[in-house]
Amino acid sequence: MPTDEQRATRGPAVVGERLHALLERRASGAEAAPLETFARLLLHRAHDYVDTLADEEVAALVASAFRFYAAPGEELRARAIAPTYVTEGWDASVSVVETVMPDRPFIVDTIQAALEAEGVERRALLHPILAAERDLTGRLISLAPPNGGARRESFVHVAVPRMTDVAALAGLEQLIRDRLGDVRLVTDDFRAMLARAQEAAAELDGLARSGAGAGADASAAADFLHWLVDGSFVFLGYREYQVMTLGGTRVLLVRSGSGLGLLRRESRSAFSRPRPLAELPEAVRVRLLGDRLLTITKTIAESPVHRRARMDDVGIRQLDATGHVIGERRFLGLFTSKAYAEEAAEIPLLRRVLRQILAAEQVVPGSHDYKEMVAIFNVLPKDDLFSATPAEIRADIEAVMAAGRTGDVVVSLRPRPTGFSTLVVLPRDRLSGEARQRILETLARRAGGPCLGDHLVLLEDRALLSFTFAGDGPAPTGAELADVQEAVRDLVRGWRERLEDELRARHGAAEAARLAARYRAAFPDEYRASTPPARAAVDVALLEAALGEGAMRVALGDDRALPDTSALRLYVPGEPLVLSEFVPVLENLGLRALAEDQVVVTPHGGPRLFVQTFFVQDRQGRRLDAAAGPRLVDALLAVRAGRAASDALGRLVLEAGLDWRAVDCLRAYAGHAAQGGVGPRGLVIDALARHPEAAASLFECFAARFSGRADTAPLRQRFLESLDTVESLRDDVTLRALCDTVEATVRSNYFATPVAETLAFKIRSSGLAHLPRPRPLYEIYVHGPAVEGIHLRAGLVARGGIRHSDRPEDFRTEVLGLMKTQTVKNAVIVPVGAKGGFVVRRGTPADAYRTFVGALLDLTDNVVAGRVVPPRGLVVHDDEDPYLVVAADKGTAGFSDLANAIALARGFWLGDAFASGGSHGYDHKALGVTARGAWECVRAHFRELGVDADTAPLSVAGIGDMSGDVFGNGLLRSSHLRLQAAFNHRHVFLDPDPDPTRSFAERERLYRAGLGWDAYDPAALSPGGAVVARTAKRVVLSPEAQRLLGLASPEASGERLVQAVLTLDADLLFNGGIGTYVKAAAETHAEVGDPANDAVRVDAEALRGRAVAEGGNLGFTQRARIAFALA
Repeated sequence: MPTDEQRATRGPAVVGERLHALLERRASGAEAAPLETFARLLLHRAHDYVDTLADEEVAALVASAFRFYAAPGEELRARAIAPTYVTEGWDASVSVVETVMPDRPFIVDTIQAALEAEGVERRALLHPILAAERDLTGRLISLAPPNGGARRESFVHVAVPRMTDVAALAGLEQLIRDRLGDVRLVTDDFRAMLARAQEAAAELDGLARSGAGAGADASAAADFLHWLVDGSFVFLGYREYQVMTLGGTRVLLVRSGSGLGLLRRESRSAFSRPRPLAELPEAVRVRLLGDRLLTITKTIAESPVHRRARMDDVGIRQLDATGHVIGERRFLGLFTSKAYAEEAAEIPLLRRVLRQILAAEQVVPGSHDYKEMVAIFNVLPKDDLFSATPAEIRADIEAVMAAGRTGDVVVSLRPRPTGFSTLVVLPRDRLSGEARQRILETLARRAGGPCLGDHLVLLEDRALLSFTFAGDGPAPTGAELADVQEAVRDLVRGWRERLEDELRARHGAAEAARLAARYRAAFPDEYRASTPPARAAVDVALLEAALGEGAMRVALGDDRALPDTSALRLYVPGEPLVLSEFVPVLENLGLRALAEDQVVVTPHGGPRLFVQTFFVQDRQGRRLDAAAGPRLVDALLAVRAGRAASDALGRLVLEAGLDWRAVDCLRAYAGHAAQGGVGPRGLVIDALARHPEAAASLFECFAARFSGRADTAPLRQRFLESLDTVESLRDDVTLRALCDTVEATVRSNYFATPVAETLAFKIRSSGLAHLPRPRPLYEIYVHGPAVEGIHLRAGLVARGGIRHSDRPEDFRTEVLGLMKTQTVKNAVIVPVGAKGGFVVRRGTPADAYRTFVGALLDLTDNVVAGRVVPPRGLVVHDDEDPYLVVAADKGTAGFSDLANAIALARGFWLGDAFASGGSHGYDHKALGVTARGAWECVRAHFRELGVDADTAPLSVAGIGDMSGDVFGNGLLRSSHLRLQAAFNHRHVFLDPDPDPTRSFAERERLYRAGLGWDAYDPAALSPGGAVVARTAKRVVLSPEAQRLLGLASPEASGERLVQAVLTLDADLLFNGGIGTYVKAAAETHAEVGDPANDAVRVDAEALRGRAVAEGGNLGFTQRARIAFALA
């Protein structure tokens, strides 16, 4: 396969340069120049195709194609091969069809039509035109682009799905060769066929001028031939037949030597030998001996050239001077798109027919009837108009007009040489897809043959259905025709009436009447024309449900309108789905959306509703398995409702046979693995999505473990066996880590009753080798649509706060560092530390906190009447564990009452002692507990330095802002502090020479109002002071600020200012904020585990402050603390 770099640099010139060296090895001296020209022309527009091939494969493809092209031999050559390295120099994933012949029209069209007829998919098609010079033996002498008057040759290379059956390849090769032979016949004889048409037209013009009885017909026929020659007909064949008397018997035979194009091979004609007229089929005798000078017939045979369509046969009778038939000219071909686009009333021959009909009807020009007849004439299928007699067309027009007057159903049938054609006229509101199909089936049974073509025309109040059937029996007439007409009437009973019948059968009379009144006129004409009432009744029920619930409903079924697809119908209240937003959701569920259809439904007295149908396949291009339908529908609704994420794991619903909750369980484990350092979340998800068998086995292991099954060893073995097909080492390691985590899970609320929307997993972390150290004893991972979080405990009896994290991708790293510090801080109070953290996925932090705490309690034992009681319905794989307490932390200082309320509501044994700091306990921030402790450390540091920290005007650099608990309280411990610089996550604060009294008052104001540095009163700043954005690209510093920070340049970025604040020459660096800003010089940023602050972090050895106070837990790494102490 080519590399991304190779793909990015490929273009016509680059390909030529790259191939030059590779092709030199494959060409002799004389071949080199033609081969290089051939490669350039072949690959000129082949980027998408060759992008899938390596350079050596492209060179081999070109060399193989060139050898076939350049070889001497017949002018027309074709081959169908399955290239291998041995035969062609490359192991192709496709088979190849290639052709060579002199350039001419229809080559590509014909090849494509032949492949389509055989059901062979075209993967790629290259079609260079080349100017070639060959010697008399056909050997290639030179090659050039197709300029000037040189002989032009067509080369076609088609990539098709790999075929290994030798017989199938040989058959395909012969078919293509035969079709191109037909192309050669048609194009070689094209001018001759035009000349014959012009000769025929001249004969007819002469007959018209002669004043004979057929003069008017001859003139019209001549005009029609001129119209055909003028781009309205693709001439494919021509032949003349003569009527003569042999041995007293009138016979019909081919005029020898007259055949052209497809009809050149006269020996194949049924009339290559004389046949008595009396023995001919009646239809042929009527055509030959009847009174119509020109006849047009639609044949049964498909054209082998240009496009797949039934060919048209145009016959012109030849008369002697006495008006007797002496022969026929016959043209075979296809009417062009120009012919079909032109109004029938403007086409020669048809124009005369219309005039005859209008005259026979004696309508007044310009009148209503006149205009209606012309309009109907123009919408009737042209194939019917060409083949019908004026009387038949007049009868059809009258039938359409009669149906308009009476609202009745009219059926007219007329015989054709190969069957019969039918026109069905019915009220437009009675047309439906089901009715159309049933009419077709009924008429086909009567015809005894297949339908060769059908056509639908919608007028303002009527619908016209035209069918042509093959068959040997006569068309129904008289009483039989009346029976057919009555049967069709029954079939087209009103769509609305049949919808009411379906509603009554499903809902009973009373509810059906209500729904019918509401939806009878709610659906547009296009919907009623294509949707059976039974389907519509289902749609009505689902629309009612969507409307009542205010939420989308979904249904899945096969749809025969598009092959190999399923129809995913969405019933949407409010506004329709935006395709650019919804199609990725389908793709994540493993679907390919091929097309979309939208119907606007307007119920009587209600809001608009939408039925949006997506025609979908699975990723292998197949119709969806019906058994997967309910799972897919549930998954789609879960994503739409926000209960499940939309990512690549969604395709496991189809490919692994899992429901959406099982997929979400795996998604939760993927999230934990990402947080635990196994790999980025996207790669973990991809490892599961790429291996549905392993994913299904993994979930089965989990389900068995927590649904009470005794022996799970066989399931683990099955999972390990599924890894044998995993080729990627990274994926293998990832999947094994997930399995280890499942086996380390001791509790889960997945199977709890009622069903938990937010999943929780209690994991024995100490046994998981892939987790970073230190490994807690247990951790509870919480995963849900509104919140994701983790609670780590170093032991059975541990305490610590729950924080609102702003690090969604690595909150476990943050919480792990806090737990480690908490273990040290709590050593005197409790044996070990604990810490929790969560990120908000949806809703408010308070709601997310409630959900998170509730999920923790889902897995925690209670104490009732002195006995430890596990949660009801949980399968437990660990010992009794009732000790769970929480405390306030960043972002949750006011949430303790919420936690206690949950504990009380659940009857948890600790009651309002569950969370410290509630309304019945102390206010962590109001009392400044942490800040007071930090200040005691400050006092101790400066006491050792001989300074009284409470009264000395200490210069301070800070991490945090006055709205925070630790920083805000800490910077109010002394009114003598000179806070010169500080930063938080948004701003950098600079006050080069602060007035202690005035700055203290302003800091106190910010603390009480809960405001950040951007609210600092500029009047309270000393000269040169400022508050700037931490994200600023360029900040111009005052001389005072520049001197304070010790910067050489008066300009700096916001991030550079943060580093300067950290290394400020101050008495005290006070850390009361969030983040790790100081590391040891020997540490890397990756080891720190706080990527959000990599750009501003400094080394401890660079600090210039005399003392550091750590109110925040993670400002320094442990090695940074040591490095600063030793510096």
